[in-house]
Amino acid sequence: MRDPRSRDLLRGVSAFTFAAQHFHAMAMSKESIKLFLKEITTTPESLADRIKQRDYGSNDFTELRKRPLILASAGYLPFDILFLVEKFESGPYWMVNNINKSVGDRLRRFWGAVFEAYMNGFAPRNKSRIRRGSDKTRQPRTTNMRWSHNAG
Repeated sequence: MRDPRSRDLLRGVSAFTFAAQHFHAMAMSKESIKLFLKEITTTPESLADRIKQRDYGSNDFTELRKRPLILASAGYLPFDILFLVEKFESGPYWMVNNINKSVGDRLRRFWGAVFEAYMNGFAPRNKSRIRRGSDKTRQPRTTNMRWSHNAG
């Protein structure tokens, strides 16, 4: 019996694309969705032009990370799912950061305080373990080592 997933492979690129309509069930305006997709999408021609302007070799994926979707005739096609996830995760931060130097500086000050609060949230859970420690954690490892000039 034939694997049902093979039908998708036979359909070619259209099996891996999605359309803007897939976002219409979200609580966002169609205009916001259109702007969002425009920000993370490229065309083959545009990608080729940007790579020609800034070609740092075959292992430079900067342009693919900036715009991880390509607009194909069948819809939007991700270059790499991880590039797309990365863009969803850190893209808003870098968009705000790159508005201008003043905005970027304010964002980093704010983000630094948020990150510090986040990390400090881990400390109380581990405080007793850190305070209590063990013999191995209380003394540096080098105190048990013999050095050749001390031997003798």
